[in-house]
Amino acid sequence: RAFVELFADDTRLTRGLAAAAAKLKAWGASIQALGKQVFASGLLITGALLGASKIFADVGSNLNDMADRTGISVEALSGLQFAAEQAGASIGDVEIGIKHMQRTLAEAAKGGAEARTALARLGVTASMLRGMTPDQQIAALAQGLGRISDPSKRAAAALGIFGKSGTKLIHMLKGGADGLQAVIDEASEAGLIMSTEGAAAART
Repeated sequence: RAFVELFADDTRLTRGLAAAAAKLKAWGASIQALGKQVFASGLLITGALLGASKIFADVGSNLNDMADRTGISVEALSGLQFAAEQAGASIGDVEIGIKHMQRTLAEAAKGGAEARTALARLGVTASMLRGMTPDQQIAALAQGLGRISDPSKRAAAALGIFGKSGTKLIHMLKGGADGLQAVIDEASEAGLIMSTEGAAAART
């Protein structure tokens, strides 16, 4: 009797099976869509990781090369890069400024009047800076710039030491050695200082 009743009135069965089939199909479609999203997310994450790896390699390689050119450690350059970027300049401006600074110090050591005057504005001499690493020299010069309260005179003094890049580096250096070191310490605390070993690994 149950068999007869079941198939005699199959409308409810048909509707039930159809509803179940629809739900199953919808569930399958949602799982498929989710799988596509996960796959797409995986591609995005992979792409982002590859992009980050390339950026790390490029930065490390550039800092390594710049360390060879300037005589400043990768660690010190990393700190100066962060300080420069916070002041609206770039590590390229820092390198150009360093080269001009080194020429100024060499000319002053030879007795060049203009170079000696440029250093005297900051209260330093070539002999005082002799034996310091370039980043230490920058800190000493920053200390002199920080003592100049007149913005126009401070800009002229920076221009005399660092050349045209001095106008871009003035905001980085106007806080003196302590201000510069505070920004570098901030970079260190944030884990933004690259090591010499890391830069060497990035180069390879």
